Amino acid sequence: MGSLMGVFEEVVPLVPLAIGLSLSFGWDVFAGLGMSILAVGFGFSAAIANPFSVGTAQRIAGLPVLSGAGFRLVVFACVYALYLAFMVDYVKRLERRHGVPAVSPGSAAGRAGSAAAGAAASAVPSETAARKLHAGVRFFSRASVALALLVALSSVTRVGSDFVLPVIALGFLVIGAGAGLSAGVKPGKAARSFGAGALGVLPAGLLILMALSVKRIVVSGGIMDTVLFAASGLLADASRYGAASLMYAVVLGMNFFIGSASAKAFLLMPILAPLADLSGLPRQIAVQAFIFGDGFSNMLYPTNAVLLISLGLAGMSWGQWFRKTWKLQVATLAMTMGLLLVAVAIGYK
Repeated sequence: MGSLMGVFEEVVPLVPLAIGLSLSFGWDVFAGLGMSILAVGFGFSAAIANPFSVGTAQRIAGLPVLSGAGFRLVVFACVYALYLAFMVDYVKRLERRHGVPAVSPGSAAGRAGSAAAGAAASAVPSETAARKLHAGVRFFSRASVALALLVALSSVTRVGSDFVLPVIALGFLVIGAGAGLSAGVKPGKAARSFGAGALGVLPAGLLILMALSVKRIVVSGGIMDTVLFAASGLLADASRYGAASLMYAVVLGMNFFIGSASAKAFLLMPILAPLADLSGLPRQIAVQAFIFGDGFSNMLYPTNAVLLISLGLAGMSWGQWFRKTWKLQVATLAMTMGLLLVAVAIGYK
């Protein structure tokens, strides 16, 4: 979905479902995040026909929209193989840990699992309680899928696309309340649970506000213009291979401040495309460097709101996420840099 349709923030409603599925397999919260937000993030970054990165960048560069798809198919296959190897290795290591719980007891999911285990051990639910529980689960699952489809539709039609994250937040509030009532939870208990959950997500909200403030300071202070001017000077004097590598680095750096692929394309491609001409590079190379620099770091930078929201839903800190994914990020950087240099060598157009 990420590679073909540009789906990214639309996967947030499915994160809790993926985590629940992961825990039911005896895995942990990170495996659930890997099956959802990490998978979509890598697909978005190894784009084949992503309209928001590939399409926008190619239009601005004056190239036929979605041209050069053959090389991008090779890129997608390589990146997906790396991602799949990482996830399979992680899950196998989890399953080899005999006697070690897959979920950390100190995490939110671990505490919830311990509480559920204690409740199950103390009492067997009655048939009525089981029916109510199943009703709540059904409501949550169906409503979450409906919300995901609604948000995915907005990514295709672009109707209401500026309000995707607020709609997701409101949808989770309504879905949570509806699931609780469907399961027969008393309003007072549901309100207390909501308060406890809100406190758990609050640190992620503060980080998102801080991330937005960084972007505002950089743009309002003219820092970004200075950086782009200096980068353009370096690119003009570089060799073909050096220019392609510097383009990648410039986009990678700008992605820390601007998460939106379309916004970065409108800001950077009018600069990168002429610089590619000056360096003797096809403009398709500039587009590919933009695609690589735009995406993968979304799953690393603490300024990305979608990543922080997903981590907040999972009860995982950014530090824990970084420790588990930095090797994958380094391997991805090396692979994509190599693929970009191959594109330069073969004259990818």
